[in-house]
Amino acid sequence: MYSSLELLDDVLTYRDKDFFDLVHKKCGEIVKYLMKKLSIDSIKTLLGVEDDIFSIVEENCSALKDIKERACLCLDDGTVIVKPGLRIDLDRFIEALRTKSIHSQISKSTTASSDNDSSLSNTLAKFNMFEENSNYFLKDFINNIATLYIMGGRNTYEFVRLNLSGAVPSITSIDSFISKAGGKIMEGEFRYDTLQHLQTSNNHQLAVCSEDCTGVIQKIVYDAPTNTLIGFSTPLDRGIPVPQYFQTDSYEQLKVWFENEDKSSLLNVHMLELLTTSKSSSSSFLLGAYGITSKFNSIDVLRRWLWIFQHCQTSNIRILAFSTDCDPKYLRAMRLITGFFAKLPNIPISERDDALELKLPKGWSSWFYM
Repeated sequence: MYSSLELLDDVLTYRDKDFFDLVHKKCGEIVKYLMKKLSIDSIKTLLGVEDDIFSIVEENCSALKDIKERACLCLDDGTVIVKPGLRIDLDRFIEALRTKSIHSQISKSTTASSDNDSSLSNTLAKFNMFEENSNYFLKDFINNIATLYIMGGRNTYEFVRLNLSGAVPSITSIDSFISKAGGKIMEGEFRYDTLQHLQTSNNHQLAVCSEDCTGVIQKIVYDAPTNTLIGFSTPLDRGIPVPQYFQTDSYEQLKVWFENEDKSSLLNVHMLELLTTSKSSSSSFLLGAYGITSKFNSIDVLRRWLWIFQHCQTSNIRILAFSTDCDPKYLRAMRLITGFFAKLPNIPISERDDALELKLPKGWSSWFYM
């Protein structure tokens, strides 16, 4: 990670000429010119901006055409990206300003009321985001504040952000941080890449997979990053969900979907309980989730389980068992896969080389199916 910038103690008061001179010194002429175009003329205004400043440059805007030519690279496929050097300089500058703002808030709070449980210093101490005489990095702060957003919810996070003006990133920034860290889940996509990384770093070898549905409010929303409509029932291909299916630029196609496609009434979730022989504890992992209706059968469930089993094997994780509730479709899939008063002639699962075998003690005269 790059080293933090050194800033003067009164930098948070900079505006107009002092502000633009500082931006020019730390980020360059292009960023300075962009700030002027966007009417960002003070440190306070810059820290209050919720969206990525460079996002406007990537759009078609005649007023910023000259900046776009100097700040961006246009790829052969038409994609526009901001030059990495400019983005790094600006991110480094904003991180240093947020760090300075946090230190300033802590100093003021400590002076005003050292015994007040609701003071800023005690609040930050509870979040474990600051230790005196330690090297402070904004990345650690964002990791902790992202945890607050995930565990406390949007309203809790917004309450904290409003009371820490300029010191806590906006919800848009936190969403972007979580997405870049791989925390954002796409409907219908199974996170096998993340699972592979988790297996490598924690040496998980075994897992139990669970699948269950829960009722949801039927609603169609648009996901801009993937250009996908979320809320329709995810199509199943041999039991496997098809991700990002509802993408179109046609109004007629959109009309057909709304008139003919079912809306999701259920959210189907796949979880893994990751196990390791070297530890007594386990950890949960969200493998995938997608909206569906009840229009699927036991064969779909069985094919999906076999598909998950095979993909987890490529990540060096052995699925020991699948668990679910007492829905008749899932129970029939279990009966078929175990041969319990049911038979599946076209898929001889018990004859697979990797089928799990349980050796019962010879002294057992009988055993029960569970």
